[in-house]
Amino acid sequence: MYNKKQTSFGRLMSLTRPYGFWLMLRVAGAVFSAAIDIALAYMVVQMVNLSIEGDKSGLLNIIYPVAALIGGGILLSFINRYASGLIGVFAGRDIKKDITDFMGKLPVSHMETRHTGDILSLLTNDVSIIQGFLEEGLPGLIFQPLRFLGAFAFMMFVNWKLLLFSIIIIPAAMLLVNIISRPVTKFMEELQQLLGRMNSIAQDIIGGIYILKSFNLRDILFGKYKAVVDEALNRSLAVEKRMSLLGPVNVVIQIIPFVLCILYGGYLTVNGQISPGVLLAFIQMMNYLVEPLEYVPALLSSYKAAVGAANHLFEILDQQPERTDGEAYKTEPLEYPIEITNASFSYNGEKKILDCLNLKIREGEITAIAGTSGCGKSTIIKLICGFYQLQSGNIMLYRHSLDKWNLDAARGQIAVVSQDTYLYPATIAENIAYGKPGATLREVVASAKAANAHDFIMELPEGYATQVGERGTRLSGGQRQRISIARAVMKDAPILLLDEPTSALDMQSEALVGEALERFMRNRTVIIIAHRLSALKDASRVLVLDAGKIAEAGTHRELMEKDGLYRQLYIKQVFFSNGQADTDILEDAKACLT
Repeated sequence: MYNKKQTSFGRLMSLTRPYGFWLMLRVAGAVFSAAIDIALAYMVVQMVNLSIEGDKSGLLNIIYPVAALIGGGILLSFINRYASGLIGVFAGRDIKKDITDFMGKLPVSHMETRHTGDILSLLTNDVSIIQGFLEEGLPGLIFQPLRFLGAFAFMMFVNWKLLLFSIIIIPAAMLLVNIISRPVTKFMEELQQLLGRMNSIAQDIIGGIYILKSFNLRDILFGKYKAVVDEALNRSLAVEKRMSLLGPVNVVIQIIPFVLCILYGGYLTVNGQISPGVLLAFIQMMNYLVEPLEYVPALLSSYKAAVGAANHLFEILDQQPERTDGEAYKTEPLEYPIEITNASFSYNGEKKILDCLNLKIREGEITAIAGTSGCGKSTIIKLICGFYQLQSGNIMLYRHSLDKWNLDAARGQIAVVSQDTYLYPATIAENIAYGKPGATLREVVASAKAANAHDFIMELPEGYATQVGERGTRLSGGQRQRISIARAVMKDAPILLLDEPTSALDMQSEALVGEALERFMRNRTVIIIAHRLSALKDASRVLVLDAGKIAEAGTHRELMEKDGLYRQLYIKQVFFSNGQADTDILEDAKACLT
């Protein structure tokens, strides 16, 4: 739909392609409107001549075609306004749908480089600018300058008394405009509420991109967004229909001054104050000068703003989406379901986070990864999920290269619980059920019980129907984490990735979450990253990362018996930053060293 080889304006115009009929109708309406203006000018010439000649019957006969032309102008004004509004509203809807759908297809690597506010600005401000240009700016940009050029040279000779008399009807017309447009305020308030909901869902899609991709929720969340967009579309069309009624009023504003000009100008001509030729020139050019002088600067600004907004739009849509090819391989029990070979990775192409890393994750075991901050622990989890691609090396998932897997199918084998306990602004039951779309309430409750979440949920006034608020702000950190675990339990994937799941919890919450995780980890292949090294004591194997490679490997006790990096890191955690000793870590350290 969006051809990269086109100019910015050409690509902007491509947005109207699905509505070619309405665009052609709008162009044809503008042409016929211009034709009516010319015909009316001709009729005016005839009326002036007949007036001069005193032909009363001729004047009566010409009234009917003039009335027909005025009626046609009123009808065309409504059609033109409605067609322009329809093109703008539908094009705006399409842009929002395309952008939001495309966000779910972009790789995490791209999403992490953009500010959420930038994306939301695109969905709101930029789309509004483009929509406004397609509705108002584009038709005017074509025709208004032509009208201006035809009238500018003559208005220096205009009679100022005639001008004032001609525009006397405008205050009454403005009052009528106010009456017609009054209900629009209510419509716009309702529309803004819908737009707020729309932006909220979009922000959830963008902010929860890890969960969205890990649980393959793009279709579900995009469906919710589409429903709100369609509802907003209906309200926008109601606004556009009301605004279309202003078109006939604008015709009145243009035609009545024209008629008044004839009456008063005829009087001035009869009295010899102006010549008939001057009157005719004034009549022909007055409308074509006033409107361009009023709108051309705004039209040029609108054009520049729309092109800038379109460039911003296509900057996003020109990005390479995440691949959707690959196979959905069948999985079976395997000694090493995850194998990483000679893996090298860098976020910026310069500093290596991983450097020829090699490791195998044994099935059914808990493999812990430790190391200093920034050594690449969380990066390994992102790479296994396919959020980033290696610069060199390979990741094997159930004997098949991750590059050959369909990413949705690969992520279907993995459940992730991270320190970022992102919850969507829905009910607790919905958030848990996202782990398995279509899950029954019985399954949701079973997963909550497995995650030590059922008891606190039942204490809430609305139980599983409780709304968690934006990002789960109505719940405590421990409660949010247990719901996150319940969601992962619901997914029932054979591989579990834990990225510091208890790092931000208090001791009581950590104990409840730890108990739930211990139950959940049974008979699964687990990779765990924990800030508190004491939490790694029960791991089957601990891998210590340093300089992008495995520096040490062994059980917790084996590594504590060595005078290596792990022991150094562990001893450092004996004391908090305030100098107070952590009793649990201290006792464990003494036990390992004696």
